[in-house]
Amino acid sequence: MRLLLAALFLIGCGKVNHVEPTPTPIPGPNNRVILAVWGAPWCSVCHKMLPDIQSYLNVLPKADRDKIQFVLYTPTGATATAQPNIEIAYAYAKELGLSAEPKVDPWSWQMFKAHVSKYRALPAAALIDEKGETIRSFPPGSFSPEDPVNWAVRHTK
Repeated sequence: MRLLLAALFLIGCGKVNHVEPTPTPIPGPNNRVILAVWGAPWCSVCHKMLPDIQSYLNVLPKADRDKIQFVLYTPTGATATAQPNIEIAYAYAKELGLSAEPKVDPWSWQMFKAHVSKYRALPAAALIDEKGETIRSFPPGSFSPEDPVNWAVRHTK
């Protein structure tokens, strides 16, 4: 049964009518960065890690915070096989207390595949420059909550 559920999760179904691009580029000097995180309502690890990332952002000096655009991508709906929608993304960000801009990751995990990995698992993060290029990926299981924040601050210096 687990194998069947995993196969259904990885294969997915259906299509999204509109595709959302990379977060709007940040205007200004090259020392700004997008900190994108991926999480889903059904992901218990995400419920712990994403608020911790927010906590690390909250303690940064304002000058550092202002150089980081925080974005939350939701790649699935309420279950791992459900398509995401913007209402779920906003509700999820609010539930976790995130200041991140909620975005829907186009079905099936297009932004995740472009910036993190072809292997779908959560939570994950990536630093993206103002041109939409990946600076650094943080695949699931490879980082602690402070890692993407620390890298973002280093990149903005």
